[in-house]
Amino acid sequence: MSIRLLVVVSDQHVGSTIGLLRPGYSTAEGNEIGLNDGQRWLWEAWERMRADVRKVIGKSDAALILNGDATEGVHHGTTQVVSNDPADHLGAAIYTLTPLAEMFGKVYVTRGTECHTHGMEGKLGAAIGAEKCPATGNRAADEWHLDVAGVPISVRHHISATSRAWTLGSGLGIHLAHEQLTACRVGHPRPRVLVRAHRHQHGYAEVGDSLIAVTGPWQLLTRYAHKAVPGSISEPTAVVLETASAGSSSRGRGRTATCPTRQRCDGPRRREGGWRYEAASLRQPGHPAPHPRQGRRRRLWSR
Repeated sequence: MSIRLLVVVSDQHVGSTIGLLRPGYSTAEGNEIGLNDGQRWLWEAWERMRADVRKVIGKSDAALILNGDATEGVHHGTTQVVSNDPADHLGAAIYTLTPLAEMFGKVYVTRGTECHTHGMEGKLGAAIGAEKCPATGNRAADEWHLDVAGVPISVRHHISATSRAWTLGSGLGIHLAHEQLTACRVGHPRPRVLVRAHRHQHGYAEVGDSLIAVTGPWQLLTRYAHKAVPGSISEPTAVVLETASAGSSSRGRGRTATCPTRQRCDGPRRREGGWRYEAASLRQPGHPAPHPRQGRRRRLWSR
C-alpha cells in the first residue's frame, strides 16, 4: 500500500485514572473499570476525533502512527492508576485503541518511555496488527523513517520539553534544524517532516520546506504535572499529514493566532504539491472552549 495520508496520536496513558479509557473494560480478574468525569470527557473527545478522522481519510491510503506512551504503567509509586498490574494497562490499551487502528491499512507503533510502557509496545503492536520494524522484526520501533510520496519523514516519541509557552516555537525550530543537520552530516536523507510527542504539549513549527509537529496528550494533568508544570493545560490532539499531488488546488497557510475566533483561517489558494497539517485540538473540562464543539481545527501547509 502506498501511503498518501498519515494520522498521528500519542500519549493516551491508558491505565491512568486521568488517562484515556474506552468504557466497558474489565481487568484480568473481571472487575469493570468505571470512568470519572475527566475520562468521560476524554473519551467523548476521542470519539469525535475518530469520527472526524474517518471523514478526512475517506478512501485514501492512510496509515496510523501510535507515537508512544499508549499505557500509563506502574511507576514512581503513583496511586493514579486503575490497576497495579501492568498487564491490565496493556489489555486496556488494546481494547481502547483497536477501533481506531481498524480504520487504517497500516499501523505503526513507536516505543515510548520505559517507566510507562514496561517494554510492552511490541505486544500492543502484535495485538492490533502493526507493521514490523525492518531491523528487529518487532511490531514496535524506537523510530520510524518513512518515505511518503517522496517526502522523508522521521517519527520518534521523545523530544525535549519546555514549561515556557513563549519559547515553544523556537525550541521546535531548533530541534528540527538539529536533526536535519545531523542527518546531512552523516550522509543520511534529510527529513522534511518530524513527528514527535512526549512533552504533553501540542506544538507546530514550519521552517523553509520542512515542518515539525508534536501531538498533545490524551491525559489530563497528573499530580506530578501540577507540581512540575503548574498552570499547564492538557491539549489532546490528533495530527493529519496529507500529500497533495502536484497541480491540484490546495489551501494556503493558516494562522489561527491572528484570528482566534474563526474555526479555520485559510490563506491564499495555490496550485502545487505539499503537505496538509491539521490538528483537532480539544480543551479540558472547566476551561473555555474556542467554539461550541470544545475544539478548534488548524490547517497549515508546507511546500
